[in-house]
Amino acid sequence: MPVTDTDALIENRVRALARFHGDAHLPRAELDVSGGIDSATMLHLLSRAIGPEQVTAVYTGISSSEGSLARARAAAQSCGVSLIEVEMTDVF
Repeated sequence: MPVTDTDALIENRVRALARFHGDAHLPRAELDVSGGIDSATMLHLLSRAIGPEQVTAVYTGISSSEGSLARARAAAQSCGVSLIEVEMTDVF
């Protein structure tokens, strides 16, 4: 089924996330951000749902490119979310 109203879809997902966090009594959230479109989308939806000050984004680098880190930084900055960067290449 095609999406005919993207604004309504986004608002629906934001409300669903806000409801989930409210029902579960979870005022904060942590999300691993890879620098890809899926995690960037979730980060923006989540920051709208519960507020950017309630979200912490984590970038876990494992032999990752500078481009993916730059995209993760841009996603976090664009929605006002703190980004924690963890380099894990040596561990893996």
